[in-house]
Amino acid sequence: MNIAFTFKNFEPSDHLKKYASRRFDKLGRFLPKSENVEMTVNLSVDKFRHKAEVQLAGDNLNISAAEQSEAMYATLDMLMDKLEAQL
Repeated sequence: MNIAFTFKNFEPSDHLKKYASRRFDKLGRFLPKSENVEMTVNLSVDKFRHKAEVQLAGDNLNISAAEQSEAMYATLDMLMDKLEAQL
């Protein structure tokens, strides 16, 4: 699975990218051919609101999810739960 990150209104963090990549790689177990899947992750911060949006596209697959909270890591965890439920 190819993952592309976009950061808005805050500095990109390698630790945050690695954390998100590890979490999203676990979605591969739900996908039959995970090498054909493209994921776009948009992360943004507006004052105290941390937002994450994901677009997951592949063969016969198009899923999107969005979540927000006061902490980016919590937002990613909630987003992962939404994606697992959709898959």
